Amino acid sequence: MPQLPPGFSSHSKQVRDIRMHYVRGGSGDPVAIVHGGWDSWWAWRDVATVLADRHEVILPAIRGLAKTTKPESGYEADTIGEDVHELMAALGHERYALVGHDWGAVAVFTAAAQHRDAVTRLAIFDMVMPGVGMMEGAMVPQPGGQYLWHMGFHSVPDIPEMLIAGHLREYMQWFFTSFAAVPDAVGKESLDHYVDLYAQPGAMNAFLKYYRNFWVHGEQVREHQKRPLEIPVLAYGGEVSLGDLTRQCMETLASNVTGGVIPECGHWVAEEQPGFVAQRLIEFLSGS
Repeated sequence: MPQLPPGFSSHSKQVRDIRMHYVRGGSGDPVAIVHGGWDSWWAWRDVATVLADRHEVILPAIRGLAKTTKPESGYEADTIGEDVHELMAALGHERYALVGHDWGAVAVFTAAAQHRDAVTRLAIFDMVMPGVGMMEGAMVPQPGGQYLWHMGFHSVPDIPEMLIAGHLREYMQWFFTSFAAVPDAVGKESLDHYVDLYAQPGAMNAFLKYYRNFWVHGEQVREHQKRPLEIPVLAYGGEVSLGDLTRQCMETLASNVTGGVIPECGHWVAEEQPGFVAQRLIEFLSGS
């Protein structure tokens, strides 16, 4: 594992049917930052270090991802959100803020929707929620392959594992380069770490289950859409990735949304533009 930032430590805790890995550091009002697929807490190391001057920062891995255990089931939006809440409760936090990226954004949204008295603020980075139509529209084929083709491909049983086997590093590197405005932001150290994590037994199967449950995620998100969140929500997308769609999506799910577009940034927001992300989170979490 890459070296932990000063003041941070690595832990795991039993949360329902999983052993949940998390990294923890800092002091102050608690905030959990939840990474997405392909990466780990490491992607948020620079942001977490800045926030730790003001907050206790917890960086968990949701079920099946990174170093959290990989059960056969439970890869649905409401379940992964409940996992996050249960971890925070087990750590003694009755009230806390949440930050999420990619599939981690789905987890923190459903945690907030299911535990409205616990979550104080919610920040979403470069993700649109399944079920509201934006992700589904982005999956429609476009000229030059400029659409989210992998969403459908990863949802097909068995075939992705067979084709990716033996080419995991090249496959992951393609995403870290092609989905970025800063192509070298995810460097060799990071890529080595991520490849090691997702080459572990059961890791690819668990990762793909997030895509194979896409329509279940959508049904659950639409149920929460019937009762929009009232807490402050921050929503940013990368300029060459989802752009303002992240904010527009969250405006269909919450009544108090701010945010916009991260300049010169693709999907990997915390590694491409950590300074921008950290500054926006400092302002948002302080209420300014």
